[in-house]
Amino acid sequence: MKIKKIEHFSINYWEAVKLRQNLLRTPLGLEFSIKELQQERNDIHLGLFSEDVLLGCVVLSPKSLQTVRLRQLAVLPLFQNQGLGKKLVQRAEEIARENGYQEIILHSRQNVVGFYEKLGYQKHGKPFQEITLQHQKMIKKL
Repeated sequence: MKIKKIEHFSINYWEAVKLRQNLLRTPLGLEFSIKELQQERNDIHLGLFSEDVLLGCVVLSPKSLQTVRLRQLAVLPLFQNQGLGKKLVQRAEEIARENGYQEIILHSRQNVVGFYEKLGYQKHGKPFQEITLQHQKMIKKL
């Protein structure tokens, strides 16, 4: 398995969008808009591949010179609970450090807060509603 950067609007990008749509949006009755996807052009997209098959992905969105937001972590259901999400987050953190970021923020769905806590993220503020679900802002200093 290999984690690699995915170019915006490449074939692999559209595979990642499909994965994110199927796992994160469709269950909530939501869809990506073209505008949302165009706004991702300056983001860092990572994919975890086995051979040429995309098993998982994550997005890093710059927020300032010091802060990047980790978002849209998705792993195919058949491959969940095997440490792939952890590998994607850890690689994203390495890339964030390499790009000079000093902290990562994220909005965790309430049901996976424990996953991020195990990776060193800390809750910040109170839970809030976002895209129809309860979320928790979390931060990790790099």
